Amino acid sequence: MDRSFVQFAGETEDAAAALQVFLDATPGRDPYIAASIEELLALSSALNTLDRVWRSARYGRVPSRVTDDADLVLRSLQCTLDALQDMFGETRFSKYGGAIPYEVIWETFSSRFRVDEGFSLNARLEMYSVFLKGIIDVLRGYGNN
Repeated sequence: MDRSFVQFAGETEDAAAALQVFLDATPGRDPYIAASIEELLALSSALNTLDRVWRSARYGRVPSRVTDDADLVLRSLQCTLDALQDMFGETRFSKYGGAIPYEVIWETFSSRFRVDEGFSLNARLEMYSVFLKGIIDVLRGYGNN
């Protein structure tokens, strides 16, 4: 891993804050945006917990299968955060080239995400939470508190 769990936690919090702008600018306060914000904040908490548990691993060692699983989750999470950053970037470009409402950008992103990924952003974020919880549980069972 090139970056720490804490750095990823910060990035998920940043993404949640940026999504809050979308939520505030969307008529009817889209519940899928709200749910994604909640999941991003839960991921941040899980990543901070994982950092603490990881650092307290027995004898400073973490089983390689756990390391491999964590790497996989973080690589996938990075792809998702990059996709969100691309969406946020569209708002910047739309300001200068003609205002596209946040709602349209969100709907386009959500639709593209469901088609490309096979499920919604929120479902993907929930899967990350499940994986992280599993990794934390394994590490705690491996001799951590």
